[in-house]
Amino acid sequence: MLKPFVMDHRAGGSSPADVSFLLDAPAGKDGFIRLRNGHFVKPDGRRIRFCTAAWY
Repeated sequence: MLKPFVMDHRAGGSSPADVSFLLDAPAGKDGFIRLRNGHFVKPDGRRIRFCTAAWY
């Protein structure tokens, strides 16, 4: 029989895998990201890149 298992994400301490210092919080504080000439740019005109991975 299966029993529910709940993990409290706030209870965890610091971890070597914690990269939250890389986040620019709060989200959207500088405005919207837009497309210019096929590239994503911040409101001040600097290009921004997104690193992604897909697991299938």
